[in-house]
Amino acid sequence: MSHRLRVDILSRVYRENDLSPTALAGVRALDAELAAAATTPLTPLPADDGGADVAAWAAILAPHVAAGETWLSAPWAVTEFYAYRRLLGALGWFRDRAAGAADARADPFVRQKELGLLAAGPRIDALEAGAGGGGGGGGGGAAASGGEHGNGGGTDGGGGGGGSGGGGDDGRLLADDTPAVLHHLRRFRDAATAAGTPPPAIHIVVDNAGFELFTDLVLADGLLAGGWASSVVLQCKSHPTFVSDAMAKDVAWAVAEVGRSAVPATAAVGRRWAGHLDAGRLVLVEHDFWVQPSAFWEMDAGLRQTLGEASLVVVKGDANYRRLLGDRQWAFDTPFADVAAYFPCPVVALRTLKAEVAVGISPTAAAAAAATDPTWLVSGAFGVVHFCHPEEVLAARAAGAGATAADAAAA
Repeated sequence: MSHRLRVDILSRVYRENDLSPTALAGVRALDAELAAAATTPLTPLPADDGGADVAAWAAILAPHVAAGETWLSAPWAVTEFYAYRRLLGALGWFRDRAAGAADARADPFVRQKELGLLAAGPRIDALEAGAGGGGGGGGGGAAASGGEHGNGGGTDGGGGGGGSGGGGDDGRLLADDTPAVLHHLRRFRDAATAAGTPPPAIHIVVDNAGFELFTDLVLADGLLAGGWASSVVLQCKSHPTFVSDAMAKDVAWAVAEVGRSAVPATAAVGRRWAGHLDAGRLVLVEHDFWVQPSAFWEMDAGLRQTLGEASLVVVKGDANYRRLLGDRQWAFDTPFADVAAYFPCPVVALRTLKAEVAVGISPTAAAAAAATDPTWLVSGAFGVVHFCHPEEVLAARAAGAGATAADAAAA
């Protein structure tokens, strides 16, 4: 962890940014801590770092600081998110923003984010030319699968947790609850039509910029075009993290860049997305919770209420998936719905496997994946589409089906 952060991340920050003497000193101090990660204890954020989240981070770090945990002995999620938060503080990100001096170019990873989309330009143009500028179209299922595959280079039943069976893609999709998601969306859309009211909003917790963000926008466009939602809210990171993770300004840049394409079909899609933004049908928001390591069952009451008003929340990415599961080692065949029943509304997780934390995968699917690729849990070659309808899961529990796995974890 410390070697990767120093070699892959901090060295990139040195190369790609014109750092002030103060920022350079701060990054070097962080580098020195990571060089001695095994013996350097975690410390609270400096009180003068300028971030509005200092108190929140103090609470997150308190048990680890009290226990004297180091960069290597503390949980992965804590140290990984903390490293990026420390880096942004060292660069003066929060002080500059508070003073109104920061802009998009102050993002230390902006170059990589923009190159990610620019490099995908030919692929995007080919897709849109083939679709005739249709973008998302009206198919929620196709959009959902595209969203899973966009995640990391690569994602009519009902019921609280869907089928969680082995999927298509030549066995690369190890669980696919897309039919349950579509059944759920149809119910909401049909109920809204019958009542003469617009369907509720759908939220997408976005992950990476670049081509993956393009697929997120395709998904949002498809949800709007199909009448699945009156608006789509993209929940973005509140500051740069994990190099490629998307902030609201990255989404706005991507929409504008697609609209500038020399390929008419691609440019038409970008202009349509810009129209969604202008009309308030596509909404960009940022929240500190998405750049912190807490389990999703620990989200604050305000965010929980906001998400609870949605008909569906789409959670993208490996780190978000791990947080959905509390970053705990569940048995792989634990039903996703058992773990995610605490969520404030129906939720679908689109995830490419990059870590040894997973649920909702049958023993048969796991064995087949392992036979194909011994590194299947971390290679990024396999994915899942998981769905949970908490209200239905809790109703089944109340009817005597028993407690869910998440009850014991959250207790």
